[in-house]
Amino acid sequence: MVTFSVSAACADPTSRGEHSPRSESAISVDYPWSAHVREAAKRFAIPERLLRAVMQVESVGDVHAVSSKEAMGLMQIMPATWEELRIRHRLGVDPYQPRGNILAGAAYLREMLDRFGRNGFLAAYNA
Repeated sequence: MVTFSVSAACADPTSRGEHSPRSESAISVDYPWSAHVREAAKRFAIPERLLRAVMQVESVGDVHAVSSKEAMGLMQIMPATWEELRIRHRLGVDPYQPRGNILAGAAYLREMLDRFGRNGFLAAYNA
């Protein structure tokens, strides 16, 4: 569940500021999929550090992670959500492919942030 550990990693989810040592998640900027994280952050205006924090909490960086609720991949995207996002954002067919999964997670975080604001978007991401 993404709650306080992610919100602590990203005090202002609308900020596009650079990384600070205090806010870095366990998944570092040198992570194997850093280029995908940068692309997703830019495309959906979500801070890189927030994306890394969500990946850390949701999957601990396991590309093949599957939750007990059947959420999939690095960002733990639910199957129905994946289907909607992959079509809308042309993400391909494999929810476990890192680029598509990270982009889907960032797109969904952006939707939840726009809909529920700073105080509710993380809870909505996990609903």
